[in-house]
Amino acid sequence: MQKHTQIRARRSVVVALSVLALGAAALPTAMADPVDPPPMPANSVWGKDDPKLPIPPVKVGTNKAVAAEPEAAPSKDRAAWRAAQKQRAQ
Repeated sequence: MQKHTQIRARRSVVVALSVLALGAAALPTAMADPVDPPPMPANSVWGKDDPKLPIPPVKVGTNKAVAAEPEAAPSKDRAAWRAAQKQRAQ
């Protein structure tokens, strides 16, 4: 029973030291001054002086779908696989 108590005490000391070490390691980061993001250039698209860019003309009218092409004949392996799949599905 005494060994169990020693292990428990040792474990709590190790945990406490680990927490202190991690806290000490984080202190410089927590105490540092925040870094401001770099200023945006004046001619940036997202800046206040957004230049109006010309929009290219678009052809207006109806759209036609591309003509459909029949599927090429499947290879012997592919045809056998498809037949097996059809038979399996029935």
